[in-house]
Amino acid sequence: MHSRGFFSSFENTDPPLTWIDTTDLGRDGTPRAAGATLTTREGRGPAKPATAKPRVGFTGLRALRYAGSHTAQGPGTVTNKLFLLELPITEHTELSYVILPEPRGDDLRFPSTYVAVDLAFSDGTYLSDLGAADQLGFPLTARGQGESRALTPNQWNIRRVRLGVAAGRTAVRALLTYDFPDGPAEYAGWLDDITITDRPPRQPTRPVEYVVTTRGTDSTRGYSRGNTIPATAVPHGFTFWTPVTDAGAQGWLYTYHRHNNDQNLPALEALAASHLPSPWMGDRQTFQVLPSVAPKTPSTRRRKRKLTFRHANEQARPHHYRVRFTNGVVAEIAPADHAAILRFTFPGEDANLVFDNVNRHGRLTLDPGAVAAVVDRRSSLLPAGVVAVDGEFAAGDPVDLIDQNGDAVARGLVNYDAAELPALLGRSTRDLAATLGAGYDREVVHRDDLVVLRP
Repeated sequence: MHSRGFFSSFENTDPPLTWIDTTDLGRDGTPRAAGATLTTREGRGPAKPATAKPRVGFTGLRALRYAGSHTAQGPGTVTNKLFLLELPITEHTELSYVILPEPRGDDLRFPSTYVAVDLAFSDGTYLSDLGAADQLGFPLTARGQGESRALTPNQWNIRRVRLGVAAGRTAVRALLTYDFPDGPAEYAGWLDDITITDRPPRQPTRPVEYVVTTRGTDSTRGYSRGNTIPATAVPHGFTFWTPVTDAGAQGWLYTYHRHNNDQNLPALEALAASHLPSPWMGDRQTFQVLPSVAPKTPSTRRRKRKLTFRHANEQARPHHYRVRFTNGVVAEIAPADHAAILRFTFPGEDANLVFDNVNRHGRLTLDPGAVAAVVDRRSSLLPAGVVAVDGEFAAGDPVDLIDQNGDAVARGLVNYDAAELPALLGRSTRDLAATLGAGYDREVVHRDDLVVLRP
């Protein structure tokens, strides 16, 4: 911790927790807990988030797990210490973090949302006592966050607060507080990307600068947060231009988080022209291009050619899209009425462009039971229901699901390569996991990555 700022995503290279499962002490030396318990320690991330990648943090591979029991009838509160700090606060200092409150059973009071990060200052005061408010105007207190009903359960939520109310003070501890008025209750969730840094306010000079086109893209077929694409286009333009995380899709072209790679990094498979009116309706005719620094002929396989990036290095505006990939390549799009200008900046001498289009690579034939499960019950497709595999495709490619008459009943993104599937057909996921390993308990096509074609 130093005077220039603080950041922790709970990775191995970040500042470690100073305290684990440790209750803070008040000014009189007594524990700041009444009627509730709280554990705080690092973990792998949420197991079943609604739209995000499971078992990772928001930006890294780890996050902070909070969980506890509210045993008292009526109000209960507890505050744990997380980090030792020595950070002077100025009028431009900002605190931010992301939080994912987990639902607990069918408790619609959502006690897991009654949680907030707090700061203790060297003069004995706390941020929660100073009237600080988050970017939405709600009090940055555990009670205020819960009562705001603005934290969405089972989703990552960002919270930012300007610390001008504490200017001149020195932050000495980062804390996490739970404060719920109506126990008993159980609560749990995840915290990530705690940041304290000086960030002078920047006022946009044009209305278009208020727009972030990736908003609404953290969606799936099963849970919509907007079901949008980050379109770069002129008003009433002939064509949209968009980054694409799934170049084989004709619906959900860009997914903000859920399909990140093993290092929890998003990756683009193309920059594309699109006429997508809605992910449910599908795109019609596409054009795709992606830069490559391959020294010879670049691979055209989507999973091999894709380029990773970080959202912090992505600028998504209606009039300008720009991304710097982790390999140093910079790609930009500026739209026109019927076209766009694309600019690519390469870090070295190797510079190529790969052109592509959406196409379907294969077909899976389903038995009658699997057809009924996919079409009527909207279930995932499991290996036991597949009777034949046709075509060449890789995991993540779109495939047609056909019945035994050869009619397409659905279309989806397959989780296996074509070469893997024949040995798995007709077998249960439990049997496959027991004989081949835990990775083989996955679906052939998950229901969130599947569109039914038969009414």
